Amino acid sequence: MTEASHEASRARTGPRTSTTTRGETVTSAIPAVDTAGVNAMLERGRTLATPVLRAAVERLAPPMDTVAAYHFGWIDAEGRPAHGDSGKAVRPALALLSAEAAGRAPEVGIPGAVAVELVHNFSLLHDDLMDGDEQRRHRDTVWKVYGPEQAILVGDALFALANEILLELGTVEAGRATRRLTTATRKLIDGQAQDISYEHRERVTVEECLEMEGNKTGALLACAVSIGAVLGGADDHTADTLEAYGYHLGLAFQAVDDLLGIWGDPEATGKQTWSDLRQRKKSLPVVAALDAGGSASERLAEILAADAKLSDAQLADFDEEEFASRAMLIEEAGGREWTSQEARRQHATAIAALDRVDMPAEVRAQLVALADFVVVRKCGGTASFPSRPHSQGISRGPWRTTMIHPTARVLAAELPQHEGTTVEIRGWLHRRRALKNVTFLILRDRSGLAQVVVSGSSGSDIPEETVLGIRGTVTANSQAPGGFELTSPQIEELSSRAEPSPIDVYRPTVTAGLPVVLDHAPVTLRHPSLRAPHEISAASVAGFRAALDALDFTEIHTPKVVSSATESGANVFALDWFGRPAFLAQSPQFFKQ
Repeated sequence: MTEASHEASRARTGPRTSTTTRGETVTSAIPAVDTAGVNAMLERGRTLATPVLRAAVERLAPPMDTVAAYHFGWIDAEGRPAHGDSGKAVRPALALLSAEAAGRAPEVGIPGAVAVELVHNFSLLHDDLMDGDEQRRHRDTVWKVYGPEQAILVGDALFALANEILLELGTVEAGRATRRLTTATRKLIDGQAQDISYEHRERVTVEECLEMEGNKTGALLACAVSIGAVLGGADDHTADTLEAYGYHLGLAFQAVDDLLGIWGDPEATGKQTWSDLRQRKKSLPVVAALDAGGSASERLAEILAADAKLSDAQLADFDEEEFASRAMLIEEAGGREWTSQEARRQHATAIAALDRVDMPAEVRAQLVALADFVVVRKCGGTASFPSRPHSQGISRGPWRTTMIHPTARVLAAELPQHEGTTVEIRGWLHRRRALKNVTFLILRDRSGLAQVVVSGSSGSDIPEETVLGIRGTVTANSQAPGGFELTSPQIEELSSRAEPSPIDVYRPTVTAGLPVVLDHAPVTLRHPSLRAPHEISAASVAGFRAALDALDFTEIHTPKVVSSATESGANVFALDWFGRPAFLAQSPQFFKQ
């Protein structure tokens, strides 16, 4: 491929910028997606593949032909003709482009496009049943309408049809294509088995998760983008390089899917809110958050370990706030941002693979555009749970899009770096101050405080310690914390305060009495003045212990025993102390203090 054709190809997809992930500098696309062009590619794939796909499904014996037709959206549950969503048709589009990459007409790739689409839908039928998903593409899933048995049988039949479609071509190229398809299918099944097994493990490494997602999603996309070239007579080097593009595109695709599985808008995804959290999936954001370390990561690990002991019925009883709190911990630990960066890195690796194949510049530009479309695709908003409405001006709806290039999510301390731009911050409402024509909200996150300026009285009734997501413009103000504030904000409540705090942890002086301080110790000990004596005591004990350890002293722990002990006038915890009656020195009030 000539330098000029490379430049022409890149010009169609917009400029690219460098980003560093895990110590590697990679190139990531700035989203300038030719949506109309991509939609035309996808529509061409549907137009050319659907007649052959329908003919293949008609080979199935009743009632499997009807069940499959319902799954593809061609009929409704009563058997009436329908125009349901059959999916994005990314794989058929890739198969046709694959044939063109080898210098052949797109029609050469049609049998491969149909075969890959059949395998893909075989996996969806089985996945829906195994995951218990009741909705796909805004309709009831096959197992829910026709029963689990039909979902299994039709899935198996689609897989058999896929191989039949290829092998009946009777060519050497068809045999090569079938070998690649069966290998990809085996890896897909490996990935699904790994995915299920990971749901019952407390810890999964990032490497294991990427391997699973490479098998489950990357393998079939890799096959889709090579199968048309193979049917067109391309050599193994060309096919393998196209597979590399498809494999890394699949990982990018799955990373975005994992983001949507937690934060996606149900109206766009066709699934429940927090769907992956409901299914205990160890998706990439979850695994990355658990691997990150830090307080949010540790808290998340504790919660998920407790969740693992619950039955599916108990988990189903969780309200929306339970899942929202888990999602917030994942984001706080960095799982969301890491997954976004990983999608960019895999996207860049996929694009780089195209440079190793000599193909028409127009075909390369279309593959790049399709990759950009897959990675930049977004849902209509963030999943949120219902809660009480606030004053006018507080957005309760999903104002935020989940995508690889969203409005920048920053910490309060990072606002000075984004002056004049629109950013998003999340945290706890630390303070609010309502004046006649303006309300000041002080938001607190792990990095510090940020001031938000709201016109009028909007937001003046939000309880302190409510968890908020706020998007606004960064504006300089020397009187604000850090010298900057957010103006023209859009505000969404992410989690409401469960109950008022027994003390104001962030006021200099504690006014609560001793009973309140003792009864609410887990909260009150967050106050610096109450925590300081304990920290000093612990440091003193640690110093004495270290000094004695250095002198080779042996530390022995024994219970303190006394000849009698009473609590409310009654002896408690009697024991035998070498033949003598004794009691453990136990006082609930003593231990509270």
